[in-house]
Amino acid sequence: MKGTARHTETRSWKRSVLFLPLCLLPIAAVLAFSAPPDSSRTSTTFTPDLSVSAGGSHRILFGDLWRDVWTLPVTVPVIRAFPLQHPPADETLAVIRGMRGYQLDDRSRIVFTPLVKPVEAGFNREFQRLYAPGVLADLRAMAHPYARLLAGPFLDAAGVLHLHSRFVVLQEEGQGGAGGGAGEGGFVAALPSTPLIDSYELLRRLERGGAGQVDPAAFLAARLLGLYLGDWEEGLDAWAWTSAGDGRSVPVLLDPSHAFTRFDGIIPRAGTFFLTSVDSWDGGLPSVGRVLWTGRHLDRWLLSPLEKRSWDSVTAVTASRLTDSVIEASIRVLPEEVRIRYGTTLAADMKSRRDRFPHMADEFYRMNVRVVDLHGTDGPELAEITRIDDERVRVCIRAASARENDDPTVLSDRVFTSAETDEIRILLKGGDDRIVVRGHVASSIPVRVAGGQGNDEITDSSSVSGYLFGIIPFIGDAENCTYVYDGPGTVVHESDGTVFRTVDPAPPANDTVRFAPEREDRGYAQTWTGMFDWNSEFGPMIGVGPTLTYFDHDTRPFISQMSLLGGIAPFAGVGRLVMQAEWRGLIRNTAFLFDATATGFEVLTYFGRGNESVTSRSPNDPYYRVRQTQVRLEPALRWPADGPLTLTVQSGFRIVITGKGEHKYVTDEKPYGIADMALASFSGSMRWDTRDDDVHPFSGAYCDISGMFVPKAFSVGAPYGRLRGDARFFATTGGPAPVTLSLRVLGIRSWGKVPYYD
Repeated sequence: MKGTARHTETRSWKRSVLFLPLCLLPIAAVLAFSAPPDSSRTSTTFTPDLSVSAGGSHRILFGDLWRDVWTLPVTVPVIRAFPLQHPPADETLAVIRGMRGYQLDDRSRIVFTPLVKPVEAGFNREFQRLYAPGVLADLRAMAHPYARLLAGPFLDAAGVLHLHSRFVVLQEEGQGGAGGGAGEGGFVAALPSTPLIDSYELLRRLERGGAGQVDPAAFLAARLLGLYLGDWEEGLDAWAWTSAGDGRSVPVLLDPSHAFTRFDGIIPRAGTFFLTSVDSWDGGLPSVGRVLWTGRHLDRWLLSPLEKRSWDSVTAVTASRLTDSVIEASIRVLPEEVRIRYGTTLAADMKSRRDRFPHMADEFYRMNVRVVDLHGTDGPELAEITRIDDERVRVCIRAASARENDDPTVLSDRVFTSAETDEIRILLKGGDDRIVVRGHVASSIPVRVAGGQGNDEITDSSSVSGYLFGIIPFIGDAENCTYVYDGPGTVVHESDGTVFRTVDPAPPANDTVRFAPEREDRGYAQTWTGMFDWNSEFGPMIGVGPTLTYFDHDTRPFISQMSLLGGIAPFAGVGRLVMQAEWRGLIRNTAFLFDATATGFEVLTYFGRGNESVTSRSPNDPYYRVRQTQVRLEPALRWPADGPLTLTVQSGFRIVITGKGEHKYVTDEKPYGIADMALASFSGSMRWDTRDDDVHPFSGAYCDISGMFVPKAFSVGAPYGRLRGDARFFATTGGPAPVTLSLRVLGIRSWGKVPYYD
């Protein structure tokens, strides 16, 4: 699930792995941080953050985390420095986000990262959506305050470039009198003299094809080490890039402060059900998918050239460098007070996790090779796809004008096996590209080709005879075709095995959407959803359930989604079970829906038939409340699956049981429907929806017209129907105090012999 890089033969990979430390020595020397000259030679006692201290009950709810380390006073050196008046003109400071620049004298330049960051800087949007700001301020104790120090020796041993940090109290010269003020705790590191670029610029250069290729072995070593350290925030912003001695780009890790994160306590552990990218660090085997989730976009782009033997070679070299002496060196960089109290336990966990390193690397490989991305450039390319046999597919991408063995122009050349890979994606971007598909097989790995901009041409002389459902021969299996997504100008030859779909070839203008989209297009995600309800008859109901979502390349936002929620009202002994499912891959551009509900938590108020009912008691009197038990099964089709205008047809089956054990108005009147009933129904609706949000809209319009027909069947003595119209309009004023105007109208008309609850 990765991208473009220059193809290299296996022995070349071995050379690059063996000589990687030698190639990186000049750069490491430039980036290495030698402690800046201390202008004061003083030290102070410093406590990282007393605000996260907590008693026993608070710790049960919110966890121990690393609270005891955050609240432990330590002896810290003090340095005094001048803020940089004229930051460097290059991109160095721009890529080191969240840091401040200082100088100790006319020559030295350092960056300072505060230990305690604002909530919005310390937590990503996923956390901010789940927790209130006050809770997030407390949960900063989940991060180890000295994670940057602990990670340093491991990064050095593995040959991963980084900013060598030192923990200090920084005082700005000229502030707070002669002493410089109380100062602020944080990390200082020397600015490198070599130019750095951020990940977005790196990917833009790779698209243009004008920059040296990335060294995937160096990046894999860095990612494997991040997995070992539990650094779950290694997204695009976590990396800068510099040129190695051979001209290829290698990564520079900017801030490993999310390594060694600990999650315990009821609320943090419950939060992991709703967060996709966090995993608690300990001596056990990590959740590979969670730790590496944030950085998945770079992994899919940059690691695709690595076959299993090359991957294993990098793994073996990296694992061999995580020695006991490196672990001991990591513990030694801690402040003495922390080292004495927690060093032994921390070292034991580090050694235990190291023993699981090969298992982590294997899981990482399987995760990345399941769906593979192969990237082209904006220049013209030739992509040759050869179906070797039923299990193997070879993909070679090179410059269109290149000779077959002209290595410098080869972007990718790799053989994929069906035992490892479920799907191959070739992303050719701009340029006039040619795609050639060959081979005659019974089954094959599906190949998807996105031609991008340019006048592309595809020749598919391959054939996949296929077996429908793996049983019936001679009928092609649609999963084994070649899929091409391109503009209307694409020329297709010999396309019996090709499914061509016209798309807009223009890439998104926004770099974040282009390189790190939030919406997934492969695999699946399991999340958890909470349920809360309340009514005056049963009191509160609470529940939870999983949601399983599967994603696909050309189906947005997902190809299928299934959820199962269960809740219970603890004071009434009733509950609710809800299953919802949506499939979008059965009929193109159509969604198949299925809802099922079993509930005893239903209460309605019944004052008699019609809108002119007059009550003899207060409308809130329990006498008018009706308890029900319901079972509903409702399959439906919606077309199109997405869009402002949709049409839906639905059938349904219901069982409705009215509670008759208490003296109520409904038991006195005995309206039609009080007996237990089974009903079938057929309905249809047309909906127009341009709201900016389903739950809290600020602009847009909504109009839904639906009708339902219940035939004479099961317990229904006579047919009846219902017509419903719902229209809403939302508009928001401008200015510093905006006001949202919402206009709503709803009408329902029923006819026939209708049960009281309808």
